[in-house]
Amino acid sequence: MTFGSKTSFSALVPLFLFAVAMPGQEFSAETLAFDPAGKPLSGKLYVGHGKMRGDSPDGTIMLMDLGAKTARIYDPRYKVYLERPDRTTSLLLVANDPCQKDPDRKSAVDATCRVVGQETVNGRSTNKTELTMTIGGQTQTIHVWFDPKLHILVRYEMNGKIISELRNIQEGPQPTSLFEPPTGYRNGLPGR
Repeated sequence: MTFGSKTSFSALVPLFLFAVAMPGQEFSAETLAFDPAGKPLSGKLYVGHGKMRGDSPDGTIMLMDLGAKTARIYDPRYKVYLERPDRTTSLLLVANDPCQKDPDRKSAVDATCRVVGQETVNGRSTNKTELTMTIGGQTQTIHVWFDPKLHILVRYEMNGKIISELRNIQEGPQPTSLFEPPTGYRNGLPGR
């Protein structure tokens, strides 16, 4: 069985490149990502109660538990979900410094990182950082804009093209019900 659609999964994954909020930081935001062909993909992100939720336009939902480091993707078309360990938080949980290396994570990629300066992105004060790495003999330049107040990346750009960003960030408490799993779904892995 094929799980989900390429479009919905593509819309959700960039949401969680951003979503590394520290406990107590609650907010919602509109998300905008671009697929490899440049097609815009919109969604919604909610952060609160140590959890995150991403909604794609087709109804697919991703729920993450930051404490448990788990993620579930719910596909409403088939009423199934996939659960997996979440590695996003360990990749990006960086306090205030995107150049900080995670001592628990080994990387096969040689990268350099430098802070470029401060910029305002969609009304948020951010710290801009440049990462340069060589993958498969090709040099990639990545810029990230980090919001030190919410501890999130608000924009991610690769080789001069915006890959994804958060817009219309609304700080404030989020309803607990947003982070509860939808009912009536079964595990989508064979044999479960």
